[in-house]
Amino acid sequence: TMTSASNGTASNPSPAMTTTSAALSSLAAGDSLSVDGNTDGAIESYTAAICLTDSRRKAAQDGASATDGDGAADPAETRAIRFRSLSHRSESYLTLSKFPHAYNDAAAALALFPPSESVDDSAKNDDASGDSNSGVRPVGPADLALAHDRVARASVGLAEANMGIGGRSRATGRVAFVRLTSPGMGSNQEMMEEAKEHWESALVLAATLDDGKDDAEGKVGEGEKKKRKKGGNAAEGRRLAEKFRKSLRLLDGEEEEEEEKEEEGKEDVGASATPMAGMMESMMAAKGADSDAGSRASSEA
Repeated sequence: TMTSASNGTASNPSPAMTTTSAALSSLAAGDSLSVDGNTDGAIESYTAAICLTDSRRKAAQDGASATDGDGAADPAETRAIRFRSLSHRSESYLTLSKFPHAYNDAAAALALFPPSESVDDSAKNDDASGDSNSGVRPVGPADLALAHDRVARASVGLAEANMGIGGRSRATGRVAFVRLTSPGMGSNQEMMEEAKEHWESALVLAATLDDGKDDAEGKVGEGEKKKRKKGGNAAEGRRLAEKFRKSLRLLDGEEEEEEEKEEEGKEDVGASATPMAGMMESMMAAKGADSDAGSRASSEA
């Protein structure tokens, strides 16, 4: 309850604004708890934000706002908060090795931004800056790429646990996983293919980040700010791209092959160094023997 400064009477803030602010606060709290290593607490906070941005709750809230004459919550802001809450909770579940939950959360986040819907240019430019007039940063390519990465990592975890997709809910799209009866761990090719597809999608998204060039190059003020922002996006894009490429190489076994070749190379160098050292010792010993023989010959003469 808030008190009006004009007449001292109590007045209630807009329900829509209260819900949006509460959801944003819960998301921020979850991020802070995650950084502090309190994964369970982070999951609780993310869950609160997800509940506050539920579409059914939002529909009821918008109806109440219209009746009271208050403005409804901004759909773009609500979707952005919900996306990040789901995606960040997925990361927390990955930390706890709860791969089915991690998979479903990241997939649900991506479902809010289907591939047919292009990311807005303003979201691309704001993606690495954190700047937003409303306080809610738009969802950009880097956010989507990380969500794909989380689906991929969860898929690999499920494959290694010998689990596969058992069914999918038509109402919510959430997936139920079952343990496969085939012997051996990590034999689930379906989930490995799923991981590969999502890492490839993540790589494409990372490449769409701005290349650091700007039409206002050389100017100061707002143009310079945009240039720096785009340069930050480009650096982030390169970092993410390298991360996803490495994940794909590991998935294909190329990284392990390279490491094995490096180890073999070290062993070959060590093996070749040992005979060379022995040869040098033999040569020095022979030289010393020749020198001693020459000295004795001179003495006898």
